[in-house]
Amino acid sequence: MSPGAGLRGVRAGTALAAILIGATVVSACATSVEVDLGEQADVSRAGGDDGGPEPPPTPVAPASTPTPAATPTAAPSVTPTPTVRPQLPYEEAVSAFFDDIERFWGGPAGAELGIEFTPVREQIRYDPADLESIPTCDGQIGPAEIYDSNAFYCEPDDYIAWDDVTLFPELYRVYGDVSVGLVIAHEYGHAVQTQAGFSGPTIFLELQADCLAGAWAGSVAARGAGSVSFGRADLDDAIGGFLTFADPLGTPAGDPGAHGTAFDRLNAFAEGFEGGVGTCPRFVTDPPTTASLVVDRFDENAGNLPLDQLLPLLVEDLSTFLDGLGEELLGPAFDAPGQVIELPRVAGDRLACDVVAAAPDVAGSAFYCELDGEVYADRAELEEVWSEVGDFAPAYAVAHAFAMAVAVELVDGPDRAVLAADCLVGVWSRDVFEEASADPDDTTHVIFLSAGDLDEGIVGLLLVEPTGPSLAELSTIRTFDRVAAFGRGFFRGSTDCDIT
Repeated sequence: MSPGAGLRGVRAGTALAAILIGATVVSACATSVEVDLGEQADVSRAGGDDGGPEPPPTPVAPASTPTPAATPTAAPSVTPTPTVRPQLPYEEAVSAFFDDIERFWGGPAGAELGIEFTPVREQIRYDPADLESIPTCDGQIGPAEIYDSNAFYCEPDDYIAWDDVTLFPELYRVYGDVSVGLVIAHEYGHAVQTQAGFSGPTIFLELQADCLAGAWAGSVAARGAGSVSFGRADLDDAIGGFLTFADPLGTPAGDPGAHGTAFDRLNAFAEGFEGGVGTCPRFVTDPPTTASLVVDRFDENAGNLPLDQLLPLLVEDLSTFLDGLGEELLGPAFDAPGQVIELPRVAGDRLACDVVAAAPDVAGSAFYCELDGEVYADRAELEEVWSEVGDFAPAYAVAHAFAMAVAVELVDGPDRAVLAADCLVGVWSRDVFEEASADPDDTTHVIFLSAGDLDEGIVGLLLVEPTGPSLAELSTIRTFDRVAAFGRGFFRGSTDCDIT
């Protein structure tokens, strides 16, 4: 057995992490996204001289060996929304989450998987700078640097260990106590897998561990009070930490070390959160489709299409697709928007839509106007999001505005409309890459997804809140719910978009 064998570790540290937390280095079980959005328009998170994010670091190794974190490149951060629930003190939080997760698996949840749950033999904190504090796994130990900003479950010796100097303290500081609980729950998911006898490719074991973590989190949110308690609002903060755990660009889904995209992982987590433990076995017994696609090309912009080239193609593609989908759902009279109208930038100018003053805080980056059936966008804000994240982030904002044209006709209330639009963007995104995957030379789309786009889209979802006069009465929509809606559309289609 090679050094470090038997470890199922956690690792973050890509450019996506940099976008979310600047120069902070954190880790957890890794993820990747690889999608190709073809010749006409290629949309990707890999960047370089075009102003997009820097390329991610070297691919992670198989899950049997923890991998050193690369220092993320500096980038604007997404500041977590302050939670109303008081945070547990750090030491108390770590202990309370371990205890609660063990009670969860020692009850009906473990029985549902057919196991007589036994807690892990040991919980080990270590300091990566202190070699004597780092535990061996099956008598083996790897290079010191692989334990920095890492956490893992050691199957042969049945323990969970974590960097207690950087990883957990930084997650706690930046994203709150729930983010620490989710990492513990994920690692405990690996221990539960061992007890249940689950086996399979690494990517599906990692997604199943995310699902199992989601099942625990869902039980906490459902029960209310307890030794630990949190709701969907707290998950909005924790999702930021979750998204830092991304595999390097270009890791194939079949790679022994692949863990799935951030998009895949969030959807696996949401499936467990919403459906419970019973939804999780299928990740290895009947593996789902994942968004990890082979990347076979990059253009000179490393996949990031300049906004002035992207917008016309995006409008053409969305208009054509939503014309067809809208007619299917609403009848032949439906007509999708056919342009993006740039917003005035001068205070006091008036919009054609609802004569609302076009101040940036009113308009946002893109929105749909019910009164005139048009999509409006603030180009300067779209450019800013493009430069911070990549091209699919502003593309998501525009696509959501177009999808609102369908959503507002199908559901009542702005909150439901926003979630239905997120779901419909998922339907469109899936159709784009399914056609390209089947036959890139025979497709109705004029753009193709490219590596990192779905992860970019989720970061764009975090950065750009839905707004505009049609959403004047919008209440607070949780990021977790929007991500889950996007995933339902992507993996299940429009029938799961709550549009009946």
